[in-house]
Amino acid sequence: DLYNAYHEGCQHFNIFESNRSDVVEAVLSGANDLGIIVRSNCDTKMFNSRLMEKNLELHVLDTSGVYVSIGPKSPLYEKESIAFADLEEQLNIVLDMENEVTQHLYLEKPDFHFNMQNIIFSNSILTCIKFLMETSAHLYTPKWVLRFFQDLPIRSVEIITKEYEKIPINELVFLKRKNEPLNG
Repeated sequence: DLYNAYHEGCQHFNIFESNRSDVVEAVLSGANDLGIIVRSNCDTKMFNSRLMEKNLELHVLDTSGVYVSIGPKSPLYEKESIAFADLEEQLNIVLDMENEVTQHLYLEKPDFHFNMQNIIFSNSILTCIKFLMETSAHLYTPKWVLRFFQDLPIRSVEIITKEYEKIPINELVFLKRKNEPLNG
């Protein structure tokens, strides 16, 4: 829809990469016309309430289940399927999470089996790759991140869940100010 609405004219993009709060604030302040972020069904309620307060609208571009990416030093490297329970005592990496989200999201979700003593939060894919290649850490990723591992000995497997476990879903979304057209 976005492309169809604006494909006739020349578009100019300035890429601003930051955490979600900074992206939201950049769109809200008018410094950026739109922001592209990842949100999880684990933080959707909190995140949507923040957007409503700020008069922003959100549009889903894509959805993805959660994959676990595994480097060659992982004891789980050869596994074809992995459950959250398999990862509970392992070193885990979560990509692109903010402090306030990590504190609320993982401490209150025991069904995701995160051991807060064995988890690294990073907003850099290159740092995550370094950890995957040099340690036994495991990285949680949506499908659109997997292309970064194509030429590396990193395997990615979709996480399997039990009936009672909540299935984590990520959404790639863009947000913009309500009732304002995008500048051409």
